[in-house]
Amino acid sequence: MFQRPPNERERRSWLYVGLWTLFIYTFIPLARAVQGFVDERWGREAFMWLVLVAVAVALVMALTYLRRRAAAFRAGNVLWLVGTATLFVVWTWHLRTNPEEALHFIQYGVLSLLVYRALLHRVRDVSIYFAAALVAGLVGALDEIIQWLTPGRIFDFRDIWLNFGSAILVQVGVSRGIRPSLIDAKPSPAGVRLVARLAIALLLLLGLCTLNTIPRVEWYASRIPGLDYLRTNESVMIEYGYRYEDPDIGVFFSRFPPEELAQQDRDRAEEVADILNRYHDPRRYGDFLRTYTPAVDPFAHEARVHLFRRDRYRGYAREHEPGSPEYAMNYTVAYREHMIMEKYFSNTLYASQYAATPHYLAHMREQQIPDEHYVSAVSAQLVTRWREQHFWLAILLAVIALEAGWRYYARR
Repeated sequence: MFQRPPNERERRSWLYVGLWTLFIYTFIPLARAVQGFVDERWGREAFMWLVLVAVAVALVMALTYLRRRAAAFRAGNVLWLVGTATLFVVWTWHLRTNPEEALHFIQYGVLSLLVYRALLHRVRDVSIYFAAALVAGLVGALDEIIQWLTPGRIFDFRDIWLNFGSAILVQVGVSRGIRPSLIDAKPSPAGVRLVARLAIALLLLLGLCTLNTIPRVEWYASRIPGLDYLRTNESVMIEYGYRYEDPDIGVFFSRFPPEELAQQDRDRAEEVADILNRYHDPRRYGDFLRTYTPAVDPFAHEARVHLFRRDRYRGYAREHEPGSPEYAMNYTVAYREHMIMEKYFSNTLYASQYAATPHYLAHMREQQIPDEHYVSAVSAQLVTRWREQHFWLAILLAVIALEAGWRYYARR
């Protein structure tokens, strides 16, 4: 497929793309069960090793292909292939704390190749690499939207980037490592138009995701039959919030501006404390998250997650030797989370069963790292620097530039 178009008809090539896409989408509701099965028998690290083996096999196959074509077996080609594989390895290692996420590389790497193969029937210039990556990016964005609609699965913009990034890396390997001889280095007007239209489609789809906030979901889910479950969905597509930078604590995030956060703590302290007390048992933490989602009660949700993180890291600290770096770092997390509660959720904290004893608080303060720059992971997914209008202004400018760009190129 690198030196000549596929032998079969174009519709069959696209059928292969559709079947692989269907496989990816079918895996969505089964993913948690598969992860549990693998974790129980071989450990979560098995996903990471599977991806690393797949990368190694793909590299060997690509180098073997070049070796058989002696004219193409140059140092530059080899370096590009090895470099692309190395980036996959580094990225996979970076995901080692959530190794199942690395499976995106296999799913969308293969999809990227299948799309490239199908496009060869019509596009045989350098624009094919961009078009193949963008088609895979669109499939990956729809993948995340389907996950958001699937109970028990989570929408994440970072996963869209994993999908798109893996497709891009594969196309880099093909274009710079394999360097197919049938691909013209000069982009055709039709190819540039295709790339521009695909890029516009991806931008508009992502733009719609930036509009799918909790209030809007609440509005249409209450009116469209069958979507009512989205009102209490654990997965949230996008939330806008506020970044707090406290010199004595560090950085944390909230869905409320300072004035409203303080008002919530004043007006609802007793009510929220009663909710927190009912879920004081750590074994009921999952029940709390399912009941008091950010859509149902964002203030109670934030308070409980801060407290959970405080207590969880205090427990982690006890698993290490006192005085060790791990001991100090875990107590740093516990102490800073407590300070967030004490300063910004104080009324709620002291009305609940979660208030710390003086001895407990003094011990955390002594064991923490005072000069550590702390950034809380609670609600860290909130978009704090941009608002909807900023996203859409950027998208509209990009759409105008893409449309004008391909038309200008076509005229030239």
